[in-house]
Amino acid sequence: MADKIKLVVAFMFVAAGIAGFYALHESAAVVKLAAILFGFLLAVAVVWTTLPGKRLFAFGAESVAEAKRVVWPSRKETVQTTGWCSCLRL
Repeated sequence: MADKIKLVVAFMFVAAGIAGFYALHESAAVVKLAAILFGFLLAVAVVWTTLPGKRLFAFGAESVAEAKRVVWPSRKETVQTTGWCSCLRL
């Protein structure tokens, strides 16, 4: 139940950031951007403390680690492979 309340609070922070953007319509663009970023940062901080948030951030970290383990072909290998495949089509 506490996680659901925290997620609602996080949503309210995002909504407050967006409302701040529109409330500051006469302010500089930097101030309006800061209002949105502040709302999103507060929301991320609250989501970080929930169980679904922790699982989401762990998934993101594991995804980055997996992408780093991928062996990408070199440019030369890519060109050779592409050239070989195009020759087979003729």
